Amino acid sequence: MNIIPKEVTLKITLAGTPVSRVLLVSDSISLIELYTFITFLFEWDQMRNHAFRFKCNGNWVALSSKTTLAQLHLLPGEEMGFVYDYSAGKCWEHQIEVLSLQDLPKPLKDYVPTCTSAEYKTCVDFNR
Repeated sequence: MNIIPKEVTLKITLAGTPVSRVLLVSDSISLIELYTFITFLFEWDQMRNHAFRFKCNGNWVALSSKTTLAQLHLLPGEEMGFVYDYSAGKCWEHQIEVLSLQDLPKPLKDYVPTCTSAEYKTCVDFNR
């Protein structure tokens, strides 16, 4: 059976704020790759602790960084959580919502993840 790669549209929102990014990615990316995209898009320091979690049967479950989006079998409307531990124990929690799921528009080898929108550059911009 040949599995067709999917393009996942994710809305990543910094919890409690309107600060968000919409990201198109292949479902073949691992959570460590998603972490790299999130830290780049939100301008976070990649040298911090982080954790992904997923709601399963009503409970939050920690996920391995090697897990791919495809392995999570995410559907539009479902959410994951991402916790980014910033310095001095300050945590930046992100909500990650699946907006859409469709066939990849081009071969995986030619596919490039894309940020399609950004609301507020940073929390500092939001608080002004």
